[in-house]
Amino acid sequence: MLFAAALLTWMIFWMRRQARGLKRELEEQVEHALARGSAFALALVAFVGVLREGVETALFLFGTIEGSNKLLASTSATIGLAGAVMLGYLFYRGAGRLNLRRFFTVTSVLLLLFAGWLLAQGLHELGEGGVLPESEALLACGFLALAAPTLFFYLRPAKPLSLP
Repeated sequence: MLFAAALLTWMIFWMRRQARGLKRELEEQVEHALARGSAFALALVAFVGVLREGVETALFLFGTIEGSNKLLASTSATIGLAGAVMLGYLFYRGAGRLNLRRFFTVTSVLLLLFAGWLLAQGLHELGEGGVLPESEALLACGFLALAAPTLFFYLRPAKPLSLP
C-alpha cells in the first residue's frame, strides 16, 4: 500500500507537469497514424492511454480490497463499475460543455486524498506487523503528512515560465 500511495502521488504530479505537452503529443500521434492510414498505430495510441488507467485502477483495487471482506469488496467493485459506466456515458453526452481543467483538478484532489488513505492503511499494516507502534495518531499524522503538502503543492497556482 505504501508503494501504491507513492506511485499514485508521483503519477498525479507527473501528469500535471506533462498535461500541456501530452495533449499536443497525443494529437500529433493520432494525426500521424491517420495520415499513414494505420489503424494499428491508432489502436496502439489508444491502448497505451487505456493501459495507464488500467494500471492505476488495479493499484486502487489491490490497495482497497487486500485483507477486506470479499463480499464487501465485490459489491463495492460492482457499484464502482456501474458508476464508471454511468459517468462515461454522461461524459460522452456532455463532454463539449465540461470544463476539463476543473474536472481533472477535482479528480486529482480526490486521488491525492485516496493516496493519503493508502499511506495510513500501509502504516496500520506495519503497526499490526510490529514494525511500527500501533497508534491512531500515527495513522492520522501519516495521512496528513501526505495529504496536506501534496494538496498544497497541487492546488497552488502555477508559476509562469521565465526564460533565461
